[in-house]
Amino acid sequence: MKVLVATIEWGFGSAWVSNSADGTVSRITGKRVVKTIKVGVEPNGLAAIGSYLWVTGFGGSLYVSQETNVVTRVDARTLKVLGSVKVARNPLGSAIVSNELWVPCIDADVVAIVDPKTLKVVKTMPGGPGPIVVLPVAGHVWVSHTTGTAIWRL
Repeated sequence: MKVLVATIEWGFGSAWVSNSADGTVSRITGKRVVKTIKVGVEPNGLAAIGSYLWVTGFGGSLYVSQETNVVTRVDARTLKVLGSVKVARNPLGSAIVSNELWVPCIDADVVAIVDPKTLKVVKTMPGGPGPIVVLPVAGHVWVSHTTGTAIWRL
């Protein structure tokens, strides 16, 4: 098996690893992989929040960004893929902001705003040079960039 780790996160007594090479997220407990979930192509970003591990989570689902310009919705309980939405080039570290999924698209210099219920892009806004992560904190939305020289507050 070819492994290309995109992200690793600790939570709920396990290490969680997203594998870009085969489109999976694996749970490692102790010294063994106890579960591997197929989530699509090149998943990026993990966070242990509440009682779930999220790529980005909301309403009992998690959202997996894939470098094929798609975000996939997965049921957090059953781990079944529920749908997907096409976004701009190379989506990465998404976040839920005011009940919307904000998706930074690094190769398109935009942030796509997705309605999580319908899985439709409802708005696209300028995201600066190479937006890579969206983080809502204290009433503001912060966007970091691949250049390492800029952080935007939207």
